[in-house]
Amino acid sequence: MKHSLLVIFLCLGIYIVAFGQVAYRIKTYDKKGEFILPPTIKSISTCKGNLKSKYYDFIITINNLNSNYNQCINNISKAKLGDLKILTLEGEQNDNFDASETKTPYCYITSTSTRIVIKIHFHKIFHSLTESNTVKACEQLTAELLSQISQIETKHTWAPSISQNIVQKIFELIPIPQKASLSRYGYFNNPLYSIFLLNPNMVLKCDYTSNIQNPLDVNSELMNWEGVNKLSFYRDDLGKIKQVPYLNLDRTKLPTNMIGTVNHPSDNDPQFKVTYYNIAGSADLELSAKITNSKYIALYQSILKSNNLAESLGSEDLNDCCVSEYDCNSQIVLGESLNAIFAPSYFCRGGIPSYENVAVYGERSSIVAFVTIYIDNSPILVPFGTTIKQLKSHVYLLENFKLLRIYNGSLSIIKTNHPIKDDIILLANDHLTTH
Repeated sequence: MKHSLLVIFLCLGIYIVAFGQVAYRIKTYDKKGEFILPPTIKSISTCKGNLKSKYYDFIITINNLNSNYNQCINNISKAKLGDLKILTLEGEQNDNFDASETKTPYCYITSTSTRIVIKIHFHKIFHSLTESNTVKACEQLTAELLSQISQIETKHTWAPSISQNIVQKIFELIPIPQKASLSRYGYFNNPLYSIFLLNPNMVLKCDYTSNIQNPLDVNSELMNWEGVNKLSFYRDDLGKIKQVPYLNLDRTKLPTNMIGTVNHPSDNDPQFKVTYYNIAGSADLELSAKITNSKYIALYQSILKSNNLAESLGSEDLNDCCVSEYDCNSQIVLGESLNAIFAPSYFCRGGIPSYENVAVYGERSSIVAFVTIYIDNSPILVPFGTTIKQLKSHVYLLENFKLLRIYNGSLSIIKTNHPIKDDIILLANDHLTTH
């Protein structure tokens, strides 16, 4: 009996060691900065020996991909890290894998008509990092993944835009620098502009304005701020953009919402043209065949903003970017490929990109993306990229609050050796609890 109990306890102990790690962890590595480790990764330095002597890669396999958007989303959510002993794809040749596999500095990808296998060369990423370049390195990884997976998505006619969902899942499963948490959304930021991919987890809040006569100058008008509208969308089984609430409108009986096309000279093409589409409300996300059929949509925000009198920006170079009244605003970029969004071919003066098709919300507006988080199970909207410190500026949090994040469909607590730091970036569906 005692022997049996001993065996049971030993087995139980082994089970706890193997499967008891159910929390995210935040760890600081010398000259690398803070990393968020997912529940299945206890430590970067002990994942597979010491990284100085042995290299460590991650394998992610996603099965049953097809042309049905919602089925793909469900199957992507089931993806887990593969067997860490299988660091090559040998033995897969009989599974109809592409003969030409994709290799980049940070990843290695192969696929069938219904399956994709991604190998992340994490040792290369980790060793290349310094505290000052973590975000840029993750931006490079994101760019490689989005570029290659989107091409595979098109080749196999998978549901449109699921490549961005695959990239989000990859970032959920592997260790990442905390400062680069937004890279999973294709977030790129530089001194001139920022851009990131939109998905149905986000809500857009848009200023709306009206024109009023300038009381000090009867020959001019002022922009008058009227308020804020909220825009939400989802994708149907075909991946087409639909509005929220769920009206499922018949687009064949609705007018176009194209505003017009304007010649927009760029550095390398004086005849480059930009077509503008109007978003006057949530329904316009579905009323426009161009918008609803776009594979990828992204929110673009630049440093440019005309003043209320639409006077010169003070720089001839930058002023060349404001060709129409819809420029120098937040814009929703519409793209049939991710290269059209993240690697545009045309730039106006000063390095500001020009996009061929954009949706706009009035002549002078700001569009801000929000995500839903939960505080003691109550949902609240916070701006995309909000940190704990910024949240504390308008929400009271007890000092001993806990932060939980989605991992493989369930909430996992984020553990640290100290209170949650103020610089932690909140993601969609994060839960904060004070109980």
